[in-house]
Amino acid sequence: TGNISLAAGMTCGFILGMTPTLSLHSLLIFLILFFFRIQIGAALLAAFFFKFIAFLLDPAFHAVLKKELTVDRFAARYTPAVFVLALAVALLAPPLLGLTPLDGVYRALVLLVIACPCALVIATPVTLVSGLTAAARRGIVIKGGLYLEQARRLRVLAFDKTGTLTTGRPTLEALELIDDRVSLAQQRQWAASLAARSDHPISRAIAASLDGERLPVEALEAHGGRGVSGRINGRALRLANHRWVHELGLCSPILELAMAEHEERGRSVSLLADDQGVLALIAVADQPRPTAAEAIHRLKQLGLKPVMLSGDNARTAAVIANGLRLLRRRSG
Repeated sequence: TGNISLAAGMTCGFILGMTPTLSLHSLLIFLILFFFRIQIGAALLAAFFFKFIAFLLDPAFHAVLKKELTVDRFAARYTPAVFVLALAVALLAPPLLGLTPLDGVYRALVLLVIACPCALVIATPVTLVSGLTAAARRGIVIKGGLYLEQARRLRVLAFDKTGTLTTGRPTLEALELIDDRVSLAQQRQWAASLAARSDHPISRAIAASLDGERLPVEALEAHGGRGVSGRINGRALRLANHRWVHELGLCSPILELAMAEHEERGRSVSLLADDQGVLALIAVADQPRPTAAEAIHRLKQLGLKPVMLSGDNARTAAVIANGLRLLRRRSG
């Protein structure tokens, strides 16, 4: 674009310089257009610099947006057309309108300044960066501009239960002895030792609520969506959820009733078990966030359908969902 401006200035200077009486005017015109070329070039350079910064801020910007493509296609035709029109004004306005050559160039410069496409070029990147920044300040992470543009097509929003709709800080509500082969104090120590080595919110709540010395755990293994297992003093132990205990075939009618009682109150149940059976039942509860219900209500007013996702049992998930007036839920 700058080279086009320079060429235009050189052409005007050459043509006007053909007349000796206009030699001073031609020199002034050339200098003005050359200076203007620098101004336009700097503005366009700044525009492309901001666009480049936007690409650096988020690699996802490399996925070019439809609106950006439209702007680029428009600018590819618009910019040369403006320069041709400005050149025509500078050359044709003086003889046709009775203006001096300097007035013609001045009006051509005014046209270029007013019609400068810099704002058009940087409009899309700046808008996207502003939108992504505003979302990040509110704790919303959007992968890139392409996804921000497609947000208008959202119809369903999925929320994780623990830590999103709930506080993510469950508290211990009950610890019940199921099998008296081992003392309750020993079972508390085993449960705390296993839970202390897991980063799951439920495990953290159990570890924080059960005091006492932590025993070393060997062969510790985390089982996604099920629990943790390990060996303490040579004894194989598991801190398992309802689903894993059922898969292991360790459930009994009495145990099912005990778990159902807690789950219907919105509690998450963990079970301490060895190879022979379930030793203890541990129930924790996580409360909904104070602002969750209002947020769900406002999303519904916008025509969106919120869905709760949870790896918890169906009964506990249903209690939380009903409290937030969620019509849809998916539980593990």
